[in-house]
Amino acid sequence: MFAATCLSRRKQGQWLLALFLFFFSVPSLSKDYRFVSALDQFTLSLTGDHYFIEDQKADSYEIQRIQMLFRSGNKTKCPDKLPNPQVVVFEEEPESQTRFELFPKENIMRSGGRCQIYRDRELLNFPLHRVWFLGSQKLSIPIRKKIQIIADEYQFHFHFNKLWRSVDDTVFPNTAFLKVFLRELSSFNVVGRWGMDAIKSWHLTVKNEKGRSYQFYELYNGKIGVQFPGKQWLVETTGIHVARNIPQKKWISPFSGDLRVIVNEKAPLSERVRRLRNLKRHGLKEVEIISRSILSDKSSNQVLMMEASDILIKNSTLTNLKALVDSLVSKHSDLVLKKRVIRHLRSIHPAGETISNRANSMEIEKVLRSWKNWWNTYKDQ
Repeated sequence: MFAATCLSRRKQGQWLLALFLFFFSVPSLSKDYRFVSALDQFTLSLTGDHYFIEDQKADSYEIQRIQMLFRSGNKTKCPDKLPNPQVVVFEEEPESQTRFELFPKENIMRSGGRCQIYRDRELLNFPLHRVWFLGSQKLSIPIRKKIQIIADEYQFHFHFNKLWRSVDDTVFPNTAFLKVFLRELSSFNVVGRWGMDAIKSWHLTVKNEKGRSYQFYELYNGKIGVQFPGKQWLVETTGIHVARNIPQKKWISPFSGDLRVIVNEKAPLSERVRRLRNLKRHGLKEVEIISRSILSDKSSNQVLMMEASDILIKNSTLTNLKALVDSLVSKHSDLVLKKRVIRHLRSIHPAGETISNRANSMEIEKVLRSWKNWWNTYKDQ
């Protein structure tokens, strides 16, 4: 849906440019263009019907856009003082050359001693680098196990260790929100590219596990601009919706305080049990993940493990059932816990064996072995 929107927007621009070029008789595909800026030097060379930069085919949309800029508007007297041009373009023909000096921040283009004044900020997306013509229309920001989010008033450093949590375990993120953000970062369409003067306001920094920083800004056109590491320009996208001025509380799980106490082995046991019990009804994936960790941890308290088993049976996925079976046959779970887990598992397999109050160790082992055998069959069904 979004990709279609971006493409239709680009096609609309192409139609408008084509109409402009037709009605105003702009010579199309007839000259070479040499670009000189602080960021790059390159030449758009005409070969056949297409422009190339060295041996790479250039984006015709961008070429037509700059041709339109060169021919639009009325030239007037230049201001008395102008800074050095940010980019100079030489329009070259076999026997002539026209020099265009661009001042995007001042909305001015100078040529032949005269100036064209453009609408406010119209030149801020003028090509400063060959990437405008050769760059990909789809990009990604790779995040796998760690992400650092830095804004003016807050900063979070999350890592993935069975579940997303802060590095110091003091904060648990709003997982649903974070997953949407990571999904949008994994692949987004490029609508355009802009110089750094296109930044209007706010600033969000995202760092991945390799320490590479990606800067997010609001552009003057109201869209989001992303600055990739080491680049002196911005990529415009409408595909990263959640990167807008995000309040601190949006990142944090509303249950972060409870989760922090539950995973804290130094917290009072009664408080950990109470908080885990309170979160049963919410069906949180984070609680299921923590419950599986509790059951697999040899140092876990048996009371806490029983609460964890109650949570996992409510959503009897294969992952949760495996954690229950593993805790059942584990040597560090006591008999009370084993009976409780069997009661839970019998809701899935009513014919499963139980442990009687008078069962000896061999009989108990026989029951546990039967459940292990059942699981090995059940998981492959």
